Amino acid sequence: MYSNGFIARDLPPKGVSEERFALTEKGIFNSLAFIPPQYAEIDSSEELEAGRLIALIECSACHTMNATGLRPMPVMLARQGFASAEEAAEFLDILSDFSQMPPFIGNEKEEHALGTYLYSITPPGGSDAN
Repeated sequence: MYSNGFIARDLPPKGVSEERFALTEKGIFNSLAFIPPQYAEIDSSEELEAGRLIALIECSACHTMNATGLRPMPVMLARQGFASAEEAAEFLDILSDFSQMPPFIGNEKEEHALGTYLYSITPPGGSDAN
């Protein structure tokens, strides 16, 4: 199980099935019971808030979303030096290249929403911010 609670692989003796690919295909907002219904389809007016919710679901087990605390996300993002929300979203495709990071789980709209949110909390100046 990943730190965010998603099942990473099958465990037949326990009757547990991997869920990454099903959640990615369907989207996490259409799969999890506690998501507000307005996020079933993400539109541009709610993309930033949708991205924030995805960050809370997928990232907050290990990162804080402000500049202080445990593995602060803005500090991590500043190191990447993203020039746009699109770059931040593209970065999500390689998360599992980092040994301690689970892969991003979600559909394309959710990935874009998370990229938009992450870019919004990236300090100006990128890697020069720290």
